[in-house]
Amino acid sequence: MHEFDRALSIEPHAYIYINRAQVRPETDVEGRSADIEPALRFDPRSIDALAIKAEIQKDSGDHKGAIASWSAAIA
Repeated sequence: MHEFDRALSIEPHAYIYINRAQVRPETDVEGRSADIEPALRFDPRSIDALAIKAEIQKDSGDHKGAIASWSAAIA
């Protein structure tokens, strides 16, 4: 995590946030969500970020949100 934090402090990019979200444990819903939101601010059409967001929403029971995120990723 330290290396991701360092990379983000040098020059933030969506893919760094996405990579950090992917290495977090699935049980770290708060941390994964905290990484995906800035990734989507950098690139709102990021398929990877939208797919991770959909997975987080599905795992949290937000099925409507997951469908919306998957639909956006497919579009």
